[in-house]
Amino acid sequence: MTNHQFLEGHSASVNSILWDEDAPLRSCADDGDVREWDVKTNSCKYILRDEKTKIKDIVQSKNIIVTNNWEYGCRIWRNEDVKLK
Repeated sequence: MTNHQFLEGHSASVNSILWDEDAPLRSCADDGDVREWDVKTNSCKYILRDEKTKIKDIVQSKNIIVTNNWEYGCRIWRNEDVKLK
């Protein structure tokens, strides 16, 4: 028997996920959202929303998240951009 957890919330295809020992699980998708997930509760902690484009990829370093999109390049997100759900 396999134990699966599903993290639901994106309204379009997920393009990339990022998770390591020092950072939370994050995902980005064609809906323009970057989501941070609480894997213990399977819930979304916060959303960063880019209303202009689909997000292709995500990287992070301490308090900065950088996203790459399909249209106009990269975007830098800082702690003040975070909106807790």
